[in-house]
Amino acid sequence: MSKIIIHIPHDGDELPSDLMEDIIISKEEFRKYHNMMSDKDVSRLVEGIGNVEIVKFPISRLLCDVERFVNSDEIMEVYGMGFAYSHVYNGKQIRVLNDRVKSKVLKYYDEHHRILDETVLSSCEHIFFIDLHSFNIDATLPDLIDNNRGIPDICIGFDEGHCRTEILEIIYDVFKDAGYSVVFNYPYKGSLIPNVLINNKAHNSYDSFMIEINSNCYLDDNREPVKGEINKLNKVINNIKLMLERYK
Repeated sequence: MSKIIIHIPHDGDELPSDLMEDIIISKEEFRKYHNMMSDKDVSRLVEGIGNVEIVKFPISRLLCDVERFVNSDEIMEVYGMGFAYSHVYNGKQIRVLNDRVKSKVLKYYDEHHRILDETVLSSCEHIFFIDLHSFNIDATLPDLIDNNRGIPDICIGFDEGHCRTEILEIIYDVFKDAGYSVVFNYPYKGSLIPNVLINNKAHNSYDSFMIEINSNCYLDDNREPVKGEINKLNKVINNIKLMLERYK
């Protein structure tokens, strides 16, 4: 038996007042950047899929990004986009960071990772950890783009030694058979691994992989959802789930 956990870290839209009070741009401008940079409506891609545990962070990633490291290992800190953003994708400053601000953000960060760890620890089964994202190419850092490569519909991210090759091949084939262009670890790479797994505090075996979906696959030019495309991706992800249920 196995347990499938779907992690959705960047589709939250809550704006807690204790975090918003430190934002130095207007709320209207903040919402504009949130709309550009959030994984908008990615939660809808897994609606109705049974026998999975979904862990969604409810707060805007611009206020707290639970995918980032909180130490010097975080490479996005150079852009002001660590666990507590000071800047957004185009270099605009949205917040002045200090220890007080970081401490507030860290409370939300730590609580989310506590929930994530508890979700893992509630099972002694094999864990399939799906780190689910979408990306807006117009809000992607230029440093991540190779101008000699096309932008895929689907990016499958993984870290060596944390997901079996045959699992990655299953994910690749299901998306490819559905007509999507698929690449590994481009333009994003890697996959989050819950702390209790990476620190060996849980005894579960696991496979962790990231699915990054180009938002053009299911949002229109105004970043509004296209129902037919959402339904198509929902079926594809459900097919992946069914394949994983037969695998250990």
